[in-house]
Amino acid sequence: MLPSDGGHVPASPSVRMFAREIGVPIGEVAGTGPGGRVSIEDVKVHARLLRSGAPAAEAAAPEVAEEPRRGAAPSALPDLSQFGEIERERMSGVRRTTARTLSQSWAQSPHVMLQRKADVTELEAIRRANRERVAATGGQLTMMPILMKVVAGALREFPRLNASIDAASEEIVYRRYVHVGVATDTDHGLIVPVVRNADEKSITELAIEIGELVGRARDRKSTLEDLRGGTFTISNLGGMGIGFFNAVLLPPQVGILAVGRAEQEPVWTGSEFEPRLRMPLAINFDHRLIDGADGARALAWICEALEQPRPYMLEEFPETEAGSED
Repeated sequence: MLPSDGGHVPASPSVRMFAREIGVPIGEVAGTGPGGRVSIEDVKVHARLLRSGAPAAEAAAPEVAEEPRRGAAPSALPDLSQFGEIERERMSGVRRTTARTLSQSWAQSPHVMLQRKADVTELEAIRRANRERVAATGGQLTMMPILMKVVAGALREFPRLNASIDAASEEIVYRRYVHVGVATDTDHGLIVPVVRNADEKSITELAIEIGELVGRARDRKSTLEDLRGGTFTISNLGGMGIGFFNAVLLPPQVGILAVGRAEQEPVWTGSEFEPRLRMPLAINFDHRLIDGADGARALAWICEALEQPRPYMLEEFPETEAGSED
């Protein structure tokens, strides 16, 4: 007969079932999630410790005490030198932070990804028509500032995407500000500088600020304020030729937009095929807070805003003809 599951232990039904199936008393498992919540990985770690003869609770305690939100202790790497020559390199501070943060995100947040393509044919024409205008102010009119303008509007329209979960108090924390992060590839690792109050800025202002933030990040000159307070992140790998991809949330954020390379595709208009520039977009969100239908509505809103850009461009780029009505 198996011991009691321990009704007071914070754990989901699926975790309890898993513990029962492998014969682990869940009441003895040290939870490493928020509020001591037990995950499946916690159960696996406890089972391995029991098999090794180590006192599980004592073995797990130092990791939990040192960093209670990190997740389960990492498994020891086997001796790879027995198979051939190896070389060890100390992980940089940025890499260690990235590994810790994303491991925490993957362990604690049930990720859901939805995909859709946006027709950005007219939007690209507007961008090209106004590159020199923005360049004269010191900015670079890539797709990123345009995407950020649209995403900032979506976060106002769908405030849960701009919120966070306080698991300890079981509350939703709604932010009244919109600070959007830009995932940036640098020689020293992934950096995410943050544009503050993105919803209050024009596309030109966003273009200038993004350029400054990204430049400081790549020159290792980012300030602490440059990297703090993000409410949502945009990751664009289109410049590397990537299509759809799966991006990991940056806690405590609950949403991230993954942007792929826009390509010309034949689209049936009802009478003929027409070449259209279509951009792959994927939104990842925390299913604890965002339901699938809500995520779908948010992604549809973003795509429709990109496909019908005139309302976003009319005041700032009045001379463009790309968004004019027939």
